[in-house]
Amino acid sequence: MISHIIKPLLLSEVPTNKSMMTYFLFHDRSIINPMVAWYINAGGKHVLVDTGIGVADHKKIANIPMEDVQSFDAALASVGVTADDIDLIIATHLHYDHMGNAKSCRNATVFVQEEELRFAYSGHPVFGRFYVRSQFEGLDFHLLNGEEEILPGITVLPMRGHTPGCQAVIVKTDQGIAAISGMCAIKDNFYPPGNLKEIWPVIIPTMHVDSIQSYDDMLKLKDIADILIPQHDIDFARMKRIPEIQ
Repeated sequence: MISHIIKPLLLSEVPTNKSMMTYFLFHDRSIINPMVAWYINAGGKHVLVDTGIGVADHKKIANIPMEDVQSFDAALASVGVTADDIDLIIATHLHYDHMGNAKSCRNATVFVQEEELRFAYSGHPVFGRFYVRSQFEGLDFHLLNGEEEILPGITVLPMRGHTPGCQAVIVKTDQGIAAISGMCAIKDNFYPPGNLKEIWPVIIPTMHVDSIQSYDDMLKLKDIADILIPQHDIDFARMKRIPEIQ
């Protein structure tokens, strides 16, 4: 049976307001927003889901307080590989905080939804600053159109509410289906705390292009995932492996 392990590679941490993730809610609370690459050894193929970003590159784009945890090279070394060893990058979307180290992986093919690449080049004024062309121009792209199996046990699923070509990554593990959310979210987006869960089964992310689609996407992901991994949840980002050893 095909079974994979996801290893979070936490690169940097950004203190931020929780409302940056939870639409209209929690303006008075703070969280740590992690910048993460997710590593999978898929039958000898070295796969990254996104490539994260470090402080130096982040500050060139958005000069906000943040702290490095480890360099990209050090993070890769912790799982026994180098940037040149990476065979595939699955880009959940092309926002700068998810693509900061893509060009370091010189031998990688980048799997991205065709609609996401088109939108990234469009320069739409609402989202233009989140797409930094220098990060993705010249990459070896493999363009996708909808749901597709990338490797045995690893499938992408469109999450078009967040960005036009956002995709979740569905991974078979020995503890069921793990889903890397694609959309920028934390645990409370999918599992609202306290009485909120009686009103909403999910809280849509603050950043989205379609609020109704985001809501529907999240319900779909919750329904299929045994382990749901929100992209910017610090607890998942700090784990050694997913699933954890029982």
